[in-house]
Amino acid sequence: PFQTMATASPEQKLNFAIVKHLKACFATADADVLKAVELLEGALVAPDVDPKALEYEESLATLFEAGVAAKEALTRHEKQSESGIEGDPLFQQLLQSLTKRGFFAGVEPNTPEYEARYQRAVAQYEKRRAPLQPKTAPRAPAEKESKVAPDSEQQTQEQADALKAEGNDMLKKGDHQGAIGKYSAALELVPRGPQSHIYLSNRAAAYCHLKDFTSAVEDCREAIKLNDGYAKAHARMGYAYFFQAQYAKAEECYARAAEIEPNNSNHQEYLRKARAKLSAAAPAPSAPAGGAAPAAPNLAGLMQSPQMMQMAQQMMQNPELMKMAQDMMGNPEAMANMMGAFGGAGGAGGLGGAGGLGGAGGSDAAGSTSGGL
Repeated sequence: PFQTMATASPEQKLNFAIVKHLKACFATADADVLKAVELLEGALVAPDVDPKALEYEESLATLFEAGVAAKEALTRHEKQSESGIEGDPLFQQLLQSLTKRGFFAGVEPNTPEYEARYQRAVAQYEKRRAPLQPKTAPRAPAEKESKVAPDSEQQTQEQADALKAEGNDMLKKGDHQGAIGKYSAALELVPRGPQSHIYLSNRAAAYCHLKDFTSAVEDCREAIKLNDGYAKAHARMGYAYFFQAQYAKAEECYARAAEIEPNNSNHQEYLRKARAKLSAAAPAPSAPAGGAAPAAPNLAGLMQSPQMMQMAQQMMQNPELMKMAQDMMGNPEAMANMMGAFGGAGGAGGLGGAGGLGGAGGSDAAGSTSGGL
C-alpha cells in the first residue's frame, strides 16, 4: 500500500485509476459491488491516509491513450532500430544538429509532440538518404496520386507558414529559443520552398538576440543562396558581422542590402556606421614631436651645383666663411633652406591633416533583427 500518489509506483497508479473508474461506473450499484470496490481500494492504499494525498487527476482513459501512444512509438523505434536508422552515424548527426538548433525545444521526450518531431526528423533523414539508395525502375504514377500530390504540397507549405507565424509571435514576446524551434520545424517541412529564405532569415534574427552570431551568419548565408535579392538576409548578416567586429564584411553586407533597397534609410545609416567603425580602426600616421622633421639634405646633388662649388672655393680662401659653413653643417634646417635656394632636392613636406571623421551617431546597433518578419 502507498501513502501518497507521489510514492506510488506506475503500476499502483494504474490500479488506482482503475478503482476510480469502477467507483464512477458502479456509483449506483448494489452494496456487494460497492463493497468489492472498497476492498480493492483498501488493498492499494495504506490505512488512515489523508484523502488529499490521493488526488490524482489522470483518468483511466487518459492513461490508456498515453499507453497506446507509447506502445506505437516503441514499435516504430523498434522497426527503425531493425532497419539500422538509429544506429546510423548520419542520423545521429542529424539529431544532434536539430537539437542544437532548437528543433526539440519546449517538448519532453516520450511525449506525443516529441514523437511527432522525431518522426519528422526520420522522414528528413530518409529523404536525404534516398539519392544514395539503388535506383529502381520508375513506376507510372496513378491518376489519383497525381491529383493528390499538389494538395499535399500545398498543405505542407501552409503548415510551415503557420509555424513561421508562431515563431514571429514568440520572437516579439522575447521567447527567442522557442522561436528558433518554430522556424526550425518550418524548415524541416519545407527546406527549399518559396518562403524558406524567410524562415532562415527570421531564425538568424532570433540567434542574434541570443548573441549566437556564428549561427546567424550561417542562416543568412543559406537564405541568400535561396534568394539573393532578399535584403533582410544581407542586413541581418551585416548585423551579425558587426557585433563580431568584422566591420569590412558588415560593410559589404549593408552595401548589398542598400543596393537591393536603395530607398531604405536604415540600410544607408547602418552602412555609414560600419564604415565609421572601419575608419576609426585604421591606424593614423603619427608625426614626430614638434612637427614633421625636414628630410636629410641631398649632399650629392648639392656638391654638384656650380654655385656650391664656387662658394666652396671662396670659403677655403676666407676663414670667416669657413666658420659659417661649419655652423651650417650642424643645422639640418639651414642646410635644407640653402639647398632649396640653389635648386637642390627639397625635403619631403609634412603630411597634411586627414580631416575629422564624422561620428557614428546614436547607438552602435547595426540594424533591427526582428522588424518586418
